[in-house]
Amino acid sequence: MLATRSDRPADWLRAGQALQHALLILILHGLHASMLHQPMEWPDLRNRLARSLPHRGAPQMLLRVGYGPVGFPTPRRMPVPPTDRLVPEPTAAPTAVA
Repeated sequence: MLATRSDRPADWLRAGQALQHALLILILHGLHASMLHQPMEWPDLRNRLARSLPHRGAPQMLLRVGYGPVGFPTPRRMPVPPTDRLVPEPTAAPTAVA
């Protein structure tokens, strides 16, 4: 479980940075992680997780870590080459005058 001392925006930022670091370390060791965010979205479950902490804090993310099969790559679109030309704004369609 990833937890912070408080539950303020600065703590959320630090939790995100710590999560990024943890995920990179896991990959280096050949491990995979699943982020279980649902318990964080229900106040009663989040409070139960908070009570399980050895110190007072705010749970931010629950991770399931282990070895698993390699997943399939997600589809990617082909990159569009950059252009120096400005794209004109779309103009309104002409209207018929009666």
